[in-house]
Amino acid sequence: MKSLIILIFTFCTHACFSQKYLNNLAFFGYNYGGNDSNFVLIDYKNGIPINQYIDSSALKMNATLALIADSIGNLLFYTNGTRIGNKNLEVIPNGDTLDASPCGLNWGQQGFGLNMPNGAFFLPSLSNPNEVLLFHLDCDYIILFNMALGLSHNFWYTVLDTTMNNGLGGVVTRNNVLYNGELGWGGLQAVKHSNGKDYWLVAQDLDTSYFITWLYSDAGFAGPFFQNLNIPLWRITTVNSMFNRQGNKYASVAWNQNLMLFDFDRCTGQFKFNNQEDTAWLYLGNLFCFSSNGNKIYRTDGTNIFQYDTADVDFNISRDTVAIYDGYFDVDSTKFGTMFLAGDDKIYINASGTKYQHVINKPDLSGIACNLTQHSIKHPLYIGASFPNYINYDLGPLVGSPCDTLSVLTNTPNPLQGGLMQCFPNPATNEVNIKINNVPLGNYVLSIYSPLAYEVMHIESKNTAKDFTKTLRVQSLASGFYFVKLQVEGMEWYGRFVRD
Repeated sequence: MKSLIILIFTFCTHACFSQKYLNNLAFFGYNYGGNDSNFVLIDYKNGIPINQYIDSSALKMNATLALIADSIGNLLFYTNGTRIGNKNLEVIPNGDTLDASPCGLNWGQQGFGLNMPNGAFFLPSLSNPNEVLLFHLDCDYIILFNMALGLSHNFWYTVLDTTMNNGLGGVVTRNNVLYNGELGWGGLQAVKHSNGKDYWLVAQDLDTSYFITWLYSDAGFAGPFFQNLNIPLWRITTVNSMFNRQGNKYASVAWNQNLMLFDFDRCTGQFKFNNQEDTAWLYLGNLFCFSSNGNKIYRTDGTNIFQYDTADVDFNISRDTVAIYDGYFDVDSTKFGTMFLAGDDKIYINASGTKYQHVINKPDLSGIACNLTQHSIKHPLYIGASFPNYINYDLGPLVGSPCDTLSVLTNTPNPLQGGLMQCFPNPATNEVNIKINNVPLGNYVLSIYSPLAYEVMHIESKNTAKDFTKTLRVQSLASGFYFVKLQVEGMEWYGRFVRD
């Protein structure tokens, strides 16, 4: 652990967004015939895409696209990586020059977004029901082998308030540095912790085999945590990565264009390479998508759609071709482009540079039973290469996991539980005091857990006073964020503190 960033927010006992509608909206825009500011906002929640808006905007889409909606599916904010827009499709105050790097300024001054897949995502604030957090990368280039290859120098977050500017939203703080260091070009992801409340944030280190994670809770950010998988990942260029909806699988494609599959432990935040890698298809592109049940992966090289089963032993043997471009042409080729899984459980594939989308109607089924229909949707405007970075906000706790009860304590305590405890001083250096009133007399177990749910301290004794106070020596603990759990006579109390 290199550092710890703590944010102090107002305590909140409920989530402010009903999440089921948040992965149904997508923007598309394209520079065609000089009319490059037109774009379309499409709603996919009913199984039949609905063009909600056709308008001009100061936010032109490139590869980066992230957005978030309210509980009934109304747009709140969106970004192209260089600017932030609101529900009226306007740049919010202080929402421009989001990426102030030379690369980002170049794109932003033209009104375009960043040209990196999954370069940003939104999360609802875990501590303030009116706030939303936008996480985003900056961009830069290096010259290697006479090629301009992309990288990022900073992982930022910007805090937005939905109530500012008469409900159109505004910036509270912007471009806060979460991590300074060379990262891959895109590939940002987030997934729910197994407690169903916190989030793991994931980025990929540049040209190494390290994954970098953070744990976001209502107390702030713990991390970064570094995991070396000791396998060649080669991230000196575009990184496309994503979790399946279930949060237990993670796939990535980067420099060598090998599709690699990993298992992910939502409790510990640890990745495990399961030796599933498509090594035979080098340099075919980085466009892929999980099916809704997470058991299938679809990938395209532009003229073919390949299907992989995540349970297969060898992707190189089991890869199945489920579609071949049929040659349809309307002003331009309708070959296969970027793809994404929408809220209706269908996978939509952009025929970039045209008005068309292809659809995988039943992506959970094997082979041609997945029912891929080519150029079956025609939109009123030309669409580009953007695709939304959807986070599964609705993923619940992993019941029965070792840390499904290590919540961030934003729930109202169970009547059979004791509730919350006081931990002070906080942050602590050498000692931390645990104080709770009206504790039953009897045997107790006091445990301290790391953010990765490892028990780092365990004390068993007997409580002889109703006002429980215990001083713990914590100078031997590493700097970081810790959970505390006290069990007395079937009752439980929870707390947290920071060891600085």
